[in-house]
Amino acid sequence: MLLGIPLGIGSMAMVFVRAFGPLGNGWDDVLGFLPFLAGPVAAALLVGVAYGEFALARRRRLTRDHADAVVFTAEMTPALKKYLQLDPSRFPSAERVGKTPHFFTAVASSDGISLWYGPASRPIEFWQIDWASILDVRPEVVRLQYKTVHCLQLHTGAADGALQLSPFPERGIAVSWNRASVEQLADSLNELRRAALRR
Repeated sequence: MLLGIPLGIGSMAMVFVRAFGPLGNGWDDVLGFLPFLAGPVAAALLVGVAYGEFALARRRRLTRDHADAVVFTAEMTPALKKYLQLDPSRFPSAERVGKTPHFFTAVASSDGISLWYGPASRPIEFWQIDWASILDVRPEVVRLQYKTVHCLQLHTGAADGALQLSPFPERGIAVSWNRASVEQLADSLNELRRAALRR
């Protein structure tokens, strides 16, 4: 869905340039192009809705499986991908080392934070970090390709700024959570961390 938005805007911009250029026919060209644009945009929207439902089902399943955890869908950032690939010891199995999905579900429990992918019927953990390795969780703003998102920075003392969790809304057209929601999530994770370290 998100890819369809810039593609649609870019396509329309090119049509306008041609339509109102020296060889164009103005609004006739624009109206003639609309049917060709509708198909790809509709397909992108359908894919986005389908994935949103897929991610929502996985989050609900993990919420049931981890009743006392904070569970949310997140989007992979380039910095997080690089960080995960440089730390193979935290992957639960050898065959998963270095493999990172673009969208995933984060589960923050008393044990730490684990990252999951796959269908709701069989979620698969692909990475985890315990609270003792995290010094602090802070809300930040990060630039991702064509958008700016509110995310969480998990500070570890090493490679700070790389361990990012970018909460992603499963439904609607928003490209990230709003600032207030991410700040509230950071507070919840810090409280989980403090409680775990007091045990």
